Amino acid sequence: MLRQMFSRDEEDVFGTDYSRLARTAYRTRHASLTTRMMRQSTTGSLLKQTCSNYNSLGRQSSNGNQSLLNHTNIPGFRSRSSSVSSTASFDSSWFKPSFRASYGSIDDLESGDVTDGHMTADEMDQKRKQNMAYEYLCHLEEAKKWIEACIDEELPATTELEENLQNGVLLAKLGHFFAPKVVPLKRIYDKELTRFKQSGLHYRHTDNVVQFFGACENAGLPSIFYPDTSDVYDRKNMPKLIYCIHALSLFLHKLGKAPLIMDLVGTAQFSEEEISAMRAELDKYGIQMPAFGKIGGILANEMPVDEAALHAAVIAINDALDRDDQQGTFHALSNPMALLTKLDDNFVSAYHEALRSAKKMKGADSSTAEPKSCEQDTVSVKTEEKDIYDVILTQAEIQAEISVTNLKQTLKEADNALLERSLSKLKSSLTSSHLKLLNINLDNLESYLDALLKLHEERQGDGDFSLLNKQDIQDTINSVNMDCNFEYQKNISVDKINKALNSRNRDALFEALYDPKAKYPPVLNFASDLYFEEFAVIREDKGEDLVYAEVHGGVKVLTAVAKVNKAISSSSEELLACLNEEDVHIMAVEAENITVYQQDMTSALQNKQEMTNTLLTHSELQEIIDVANDNVKTEQTRLKLVEEINDVLSNANAEDLFVLLTNEALQFENVFPELAVLYYNCLAKLKNSHPEGQSLRWNEIQSAINLADAQAAHGILVAKAVTAINDAVTEASIDQLCSALTEQELKVKNVNVNCCKHYLEKLDEARKERSNNGKEGAEWLNVELPDGTEMYYNLVNGEHRWEVTDDMIFDSSLLTWDEIQKCVKKTTKAWVKGVQQKKAYKTRQKLFQANEGSIIKIQSAVRSFLTRKAYKNRLNFLANQSDSVIKIQAAWRGKKTRSDYQSLMFAEYPPLNVVRKFAHLLDQSDTDYAEEIEVQKQRQEIVAAIRHNQQLEKDASNMDIKIGLLVKNRITLEEVVTHEGKMSKKEQGLACAVSAGLDSLNKESHERRKAYEHLFYQLQVEPQYLARLILEMPQQQSTKFIESVILTLYNYASNPRDEYLLLKLFSTSLRQEIMQSIENMTDIVTGTPLAIKMVVDFHRNARGHSYLRDMLNPLITSLLEDTSVKINTNPTEVYKNWVNQQETDSGVPSQLPYDVTNEEALKHKEIQELMEESIQQLRSWSDKFLSLILSSLDHIPYGMRYISRVMLQSLTQKFPEASEKDILKIVGNLLYYRYINSTIAAPDAYDIIDIDIEKGGLTPDQRRNLGSIAKILQFAASNKGFGGGDSQHLACLNSYIKGSHEKFKQYFRKACDVPDPEVHFNINQYTEAALVVKPRISISADDLINTHAKLLEYRAKIAPDSLDAIHELLEDLGSAAPTVEELMGSGVNKEDEICLILSSKHEGVEDAKSDLASLLISTKQLTIDIIRCQPGENLTEVLDRETSEDQELQHRSMISLQEQVDARAVDKDAAVSRAKSVKEKSERKMPLKDKKVKVKEDLSKLSGAGFISSDSHYQAMMKLIAQDIRNQRRYRAARRQDLQKLADTKANLQKKKLFFESQIEYYNTYVKACMANMLAAGKRRSRSSYVSTSSPIEEDQKPKKGKKEPKHQTIKYTAAKLHERGIVLEIDGISPNQYKNVQFEISTTVDPAVFQCTAKVLTVSETHTLKLQELLQLQYEGVAVMTLFDRAKINVNLLIHLLNKKFYITK
Repeated sequence: MLRQMFSRDEEDVFGTDYSRLARTAYRTRHASLTTRMMRQSTTGSLLKQTCSNYNSLGRQSSNGNQSLLNHTNIPGFRSRSSSVSSTASFDSSWFKPSFRASYGSIDDLESGDVTDGHMTADEMDQKRKQNMAYEYLCHLEEAKKWIEACIDEELPATTELEENLQNGVLLAKLGHFFAPKVVPLKRIYDKELTRFKQSGLHYRHTDNVVQFFGACENAGLPSIFYPDTSDVYDRKNMPKLIYCIHALSLFLHKLGKAPLIMDLVGTAQFSEEEISAMRAELDKYGIQMPAFGKIGGILANEMPVDEAALHAAVIAINDALDRDDQQGTFHALSNPMALLTKLDDNFVSAYHEALRSAKKMKGADSSTAEPKSCEQDTVSVKTEEKDIYDVILTQAEIQAEISVTNLKQTLKEADNALLERSLSKLKSSLTSSHLKLLNINLDNLESYLDALLKLHEERQGDGDFSLLNKQDIQDTINSVNMDCNFEYQKNISVDKINKALNSRNRDALFEALYDPKAKYPPVLNFASDLYFEEFAVIREDKGEDLVYAEVHGGVKVLTAVAKVNKAISSSSEELLACLNEEDVHIMAVEAENITVYQQDMTSALQNKQEMTNTLLTHSELQEIIDVANDNVKTEQTRLKLVEEINDVLSNANAEDLFVLLTNEALQFENVFPELAVLYYNCLAKLKNSHPEGQSLRWNEIQSAINLADAQAAHGILVAKAVTAINDAVTEASIDQLCSALTEQELKVKNVNVNCCKHYLEKLDEARKERSNNGKEGAEWLNVELPDGTEMYYNLVNGEHRWEVTDDMIFDSSLLTWDEIQKCVKKTTKAWVKGVQQKKAYKTRQKLFQANEGSIIKIQSAVRSFLTRKAYKNRLNFLANQSDSVIKIQAAWRGKKTRSDYQSLMFAEYPPLNVVRKFAHLLDQSDTDYAEEIEVQKQRQEIVAAIRHNQQLEKDASNMDIKIGLLVKNRITLEEVVTHEGKMSKKEQGLACAVSAGLDSLNKESHERRKAYEHLFYQLQVEPQYLARLILEMPQQQSTKFIESVILTLYNYASNPRDEYLLLKLFSTSLRQEIMQSIENMTDIVTGTPLAIKMVVDFHRNARGHSYLRDMLNPLITSLLEDTSVKINTNPTEVYKNWVNQQETDSGVPSQLPYDVTNEEALKHKEIQELMEESIQQLRSWSDKFLSLILSSLDHIPYGMRYISRVMLQSLTQKFPEASEKDILKIVGNLLYYRYINSTIAAPDAYDIIDIDIEKGGLTPDQRRNLGSIAKILQFAASNKGFGGGDSQHLACLNSYIKGSHEKFKQYFRKACDVPDPEVHFNINQYTEAALVVKPRISISADDLINTHAKLLEYRAKIAPDSLDAIHELLEDLGSAAPTVEELMGSGVNKEDEICLILSSKHEGVEDAKSDLASLLISTKQLTIDIIRCQPGENLTEVLDRETSEDQELQHRSMISLQEQVDARAVDKDAAVSRAKSVKEKSERKMPLKDKKVKVKEDLSKLSGAGFISSDSHYQAMMKLIAQDIRNQRRYRAARRQDLQKLADTKANLQKKKLFFESQIEYYNTYVKACMANMLAAGKRRSRSSYVSTSSPIEEDQKPKKGKKEPKHQTIKYTAAKLHERGIVLEIDGISPNQYKNVQFEISTTVDPAVFQCTAKVLTVSETHTLKLQELLQLQYEGVAVMTLFDRAKINVNLLIHLLNKKFYITK
């Protein structure tokens, strides 16, 4: 692509007077260069040289012809990334109009007196950075808009774009836009920004950036534009990335793959804060801004040039101009190969005319001009050599004309818009990309119109009718913006001020006042607090925000006030001048009082130094002025009154004096009328002390008044104190006297509180002496003050006087103040003397201290004697309290033991001494063995009881069927009675069935028994064999096999080990079935996988039954008992019930139709109400059941939850593409639908509730209620809703179902969160070896033989590997399964049970793997024996220490005792002896010394094999032993719990047995009733009940006389006769025409329900026994045809009819 000479966004237009000169200069220079370029090469190198030379020309023009450029606005060749750029590189920003004011003040702008000035270097640098930040924000906005257009997605704000580009997601999406194969959407990391929003950037976000670069490389963008990955991810150089995006936009636009990027410089608007923030960001990283204006040139340098296509496009344009074809010209200009930009289809004719004019001018110039050579060229051009570009326009010339035309036409449109006063057209012109005006604010559009129109009219008034040029428009826009901006700034400033006052921000307020844009009066820095305080008061008084006028006026006043504050410390003249200023607004300033003002103001300022605002406010200044003025007037009045007081003192008139003292003008304080005489005395005394003729001043008078007040107060205190002291003496109260003497306000001197008693005595004596000398009991007391003044105090009412009157009588018995003081002083002095005596005592003490040694020896001897005596007493005491001492010691030992127990249970590595204390707990006691044997016994009895109950249930069911057949077919009762007898025999044989087993085996079958024990042990611990066998067997056989063999093999999971192994079988079977048989997940739902059936049946009928009953029984019972609940969601049924109820109530047939559809039924309002009530009840009760199920998750049997987890894992593995919700639906089908749902729908069938048979079970309404609830819960579990059709009326429940399904999903997910079985059941590789009693099972001989046969039959399937251990075990048993007689001997029933004690065939064989595990167990046992007999700090020390004889003796005794316990256990149960190997027993009998050697060797082997660590003296062994002790404790607790559970289970089985027995008893009662009826009917019979309708009846025998038994009779038919009746269908080998030769005879037997059928063909006969019960069973099972004699096919139904008719009819 060719680089362009001009940018698409020229900023100015050629001036009218100079355009021709500029074009001529350009063409003259360019023509020569172009000619030389075309002649030299077609590769494009000279084109680039031409461009370079043209740039030189531009630069020379800018330097040499600056005045021309200033007047003509020749465009600087500024290129933008959004245009087809040129290589012109000189900076033209110097002639752009600034978008912000750069010089002058606000006042200058307001008055219009703005002059150009020169900026300083710093100001220019700040302006450059600010412009750079603005332009970069514009580039960001351009990139944002372009990316949004490409990826069709809204991006964050421009200021946040860089941060959102860091993760590369937007870049990768942009790469997908133009290169989807390189950047597919699925490869974009964190496409939804989930990770980025949660935790920020991740290192994998760099993959997105790398993919974007790959897309750019694939598209062909030159690598020079690529930033580094760290520039983006670490945000080191984000402008480089924006630069790359601009280059990419230009590049893709030229390829036609993306829209053109917009140019927003000058039109995009950003706040000052955003620009400043971006500037700070750029300064922070010190980033060099890329040259966005050179993108086009760099692309041209990097890209190849298609010169031929360009040349052809230019020729086509010139040809269209020559043809004067206007449309053809525009079509040629629009050719992409011409590389022309900024074409506007509104200017088609203008382009054509301008280009034609330019072409004519160029042709005219070339014909007259002489050829010239360039200054830089050394090759001359001959005049006769002509070039085509000498006469036609070049591409650059065409582009220049297009740009000039665009500018001219746009200015014309703007002029027309002004004349039409059209805002829309003016807006279009001003925002046109051809003008590129800056700082356009569309809010000011009307102001632009008015200002431009005014300028236009002024020009026309001056005679200038030319168009406004771009600079005129730009200057006008700037001026209008400033005018509008001033109002805006005022509002902004006032808003800031109010916010600052609101937030109490003083700095923000002062900053807002200081803002020059708001044009406030000057503010003073030192008065910031004054401004804040005063404006806050003004705003508070106003009750709303301040406005500009208030702020402006306030600043004026406050500034003047601040100046006054500053002048206070200056001269009084300056202060007076400030106070008289007009702006200060202070009233009543009098010049003669200025000194007073200054003094008061100075004092007030000093008082405010501790405050926030240290300056005087306007109100305070005014107050000071007013107070000072008032004080001056008051002082003049006061001087006159003071002279009058001096005159009164000369006249000795106390009353006149008091009148003057109380004059308000004098303002004397604390003047009391009762002290008038005292005031006079004090003032007179004071005046007499002055020289003659000198008057008292005001302050002296006030001091005298204060002195008189103080004397009066003191006199009153003295009088009260004297009175209190005299009263205390009178009452002889020491506390009262002490309080009076120590009174704080008037304290008596030399008082010591310790002497109060002495004071009382002395004062009482003095009081008595005065009483003898004077009058006692008067009211007045004379008190002499310190200055000699006497006060007279009334003891009764507290009145005091200063003159003696006639009515006063004084009490002479009271002690005076002086007398009291003297008495106290004397007494205190005596007390001090006593203190001195104490001092002498201390001297004595010092003497003792000097002889301390001797004193200590004496004291030591005495104390030793006393201590020995106390010790003997203590011993005697303890001897008498021995029982209490023992209890205390026991408590201490218990505390120590508990501490050791805590260490054993919770310490990671318990110390050896702690383990040693509790090692004895690992011994098996008689109780342990007894409990273990009892557990085994109980389990056997439970298994037998389960099997017996199953048989009872089966027999009861058969009895039920047979009784039903009896009623239907009228057979005899003997068959029923016979079946009843069999049940009784089975029940009688139950006790011996448990004990049957080993004793029933003969000696020859001993080895076979051992082989069966090994075989069944292998089947038990290796679940894969049975799992494969179950899958290979037919389903009917496998179901029976599971019921009879599988659960028996695992003892119905009656202990943790068996339950663990059974779960392993279930899980293995489920995994195999899913992996082998399940093709789609839905097969599990639609079918019935055998493994799932096993799991559900087992947990619903065994382990999980109690859970289901405990969970559902209360709620189901409450539902059944609530008769108000009637849930019926079938509109038709509800309708019919409603009609029936109407007819019942009225007794009149209803006129409504009876058979209607759901839609018709729902049209009735009554039906709608009933349906709504039913739906509400359904939702309410469904929610109760749902809440119950969700809250009972922890009580679900572990087995069900674990199998759910296995199903979840297996389905996820088999179907990795399936979603979690689909898999959870399958899990929910198992956990809820198969396990729980059916128990809700039919609780009576699963024994969830107790049903009384006599009451008939559940009612239809109850069953419908339960079924409806179960259905809703099933829909919720499977996320199935109600759709159209008959269930459309239930669609309102879909929202409830959907919400419940979400709860079910959480329920199923949590249900699968369970630990492994090994953790749950505490099973490990040592569990089998640690069993005290070997596992055993009780299995019938028939089941054992059947299992053996099945294993042989499917041997190859269950163990494909020929070396599998199962093959060896089967070979030990022979090639065929034995019969019952071969296995058990003759006379043994196949139902008899065998007790097998399971063990591994390879139990005694040591191999490399099992040997170390066994070695660890034996080593632990030997270590326990050692540490129990020998103490030590650690195991190494114990093993290295020598053993003593006592320790060996202790060891032998311990081993002997344990052997005795083991022997007693063996006597109780022989299986116990097999729990311990011979080797183990021999090792335990080793001496202690040998055991140590053995343990050392074993520990070395185990340590070398990595089984145990040797660190810290084999402390790991102590840890294992401690774990065994803890586990032993848990095992014993669990065993006791198992015993209790087994007892409960046995009791429940007994209840179930009693239920079946009661059911059978009910059947027996029925049978007896039938027998009684039959006996009654037999008496009415006249003859035998056996009658034949065919020819002759033969009697096999006649009944003897006296016998009542019936005759045995025979009926005979030919095959043809039976064939005619349809009884005989066909006979193989005999044609129908030969049937007459075949004769059938049917004879009765002793058993009324058994017949002998004989077929005769000539002389050959064959007999077959017919049992009526078997025929009825065939009829019950639906079998229509049976075969007799292996040849004849007989109709079963007709045969039964014949037998009934001939033998069972009664007459």
